[in-house]
Amino acid sequence: QESHVTAWRRDRLKRLTVLLKHELALPLLLAVHATADESDFAEVVHKIELFAFRYKNICDGHASAPANAYYRAAKKARDGIADWKPSLMAELRKLLNDRAGNDRFRADLEDLLWYDAPAQRAHIRELLTTLEDYWGWLRNPSGSPKYQGSAVIDVEAIQIEHIYPQNPPDSDLDPSLVEVTDSLGNLTFWDPHDNKAAGNSSFSQKKALYKNSRIRMTQTLAELPRWDPNALNKRLRELLSDACKVFVV
Repeated sequence: QESHVTAWRRDRLKRLTVLLKHELALPLLLAVHATADESDFAEVVHKIELFAFRYKNICDGHASAPANAYYRAAKKARDGIADWKPSLMAELRKLLNDRAGNDRFRADLEDLLWYDAPAQRAHIRELLTTLEDYWGWLRNPSGSPKYQGSAVIDVEAIQIEHIYPQNPPDSDLDPSLVEVTDSLGNLTFWDPHDNKAAGNSSFSQKKALYKNSRIRMTQTLAELPRWDPNALNKRLRELLSDACKVFVV
């Protein structure tokens, strides 16, 4: 049977189970797969992906509450009770509000997502690539969050880019940026097909490569006149604000 779900939506199941390791939802997903159409299944997978990243992977919420919500929704789905999906979303939304609100989420993202913490690199990839998928809506938000979904970003193939380089030549050394080189505000990423031979070049030298990147969040860096602590902090605030808008159910 031909699938009418895009490759982007199908890829979210891998994101949820492999990248985020959120196996807690598997019994629910099996129930939904058995009883609902593929569009509903794909929607639930992506909503749980957004929920899991925020609630569990970043804010370290306890597993028992979502496990109970998943169980109730799975039972309703198998029993043919039509409100299983809105009831589930309402429960997950309440958990985010109660235990992973915007202030907590922003603070934990800023504290945790440093490139020099290897265990967080998968989370950095999930955050940046998901924001890229929603970039068009984020720059002109109207209504509910909308993803582009026309192309799958392979999180294993992308290359994280340090805007202020990790090993700049002495002539480009900026003491005000050294301590935040690995911070979230200093990170973007390259598409596998980008010309990313920027290495440890200065920001002014890399701007032409940024402008030609296939990644829109990387393209926008070329519009900046300079890269300094003010630019980094402004970008960090924008990323955190964008995350609060996208990682919702």
